[in-house]
Amino acid sequence: ERLLDMANYILTSTDAHHIDFERKRVDAYTIASIRLDNMKWPIYCRTSNKKIINPGDHCLIYIGGRKTLTGNIIALATVGNVVNDNTPVDSLDVLTGNPERVLHFSDINRFEMPVNIKAVLNYLEFTPKNTKHWGVSLQGGCKKISDYDFNWIVNSRYNSIV
Repeated sequence: ERLLDMANYILTSTDAHHIDFERKRVDAYTIASIRLDNMKWPIYCRTSNKKIINPGDHCLIYIGGRKTLTGNIIALATVGNVVNDNTPVDSLDVLTGNPERVLHFSDINRFEMPVNIKAVLNYLEFTPKNTKHWGVSLQGGCKKISDYDFNWIVNSRYNSIV
């Protein structure tokens, strides 16, 4: 039943402003790492696909922003539970706002070799044919992807293309 209709997503972490230093930014990799350490991921009111993520779904973690490991998928997480909760997930010194829902992960696999999304763009279905503008494909914080794309990304860690 549920196993047959599990879905796959790419969750995007982006740089955020530091609460005390307007010009200081906390990089997306640090934010994602803390969320993975806590096994929680916030879903905000304007996040794409926010109402259709369910327990058992797989989430690839993508690093956006402009600093450490930008443009890479760094982990695979399995959703254990989805809670309607507006308690902040991130530390109090990061301006990320209150979520609408929180994903609680049951399992996380951090990739020893992150997958650089640019290296696999031409093989994926969800990216536009004009890969010059591929970034728009990941806007919205949560992109639903096909089993084909999910498997391509996960398995590309072992291929020489990355």
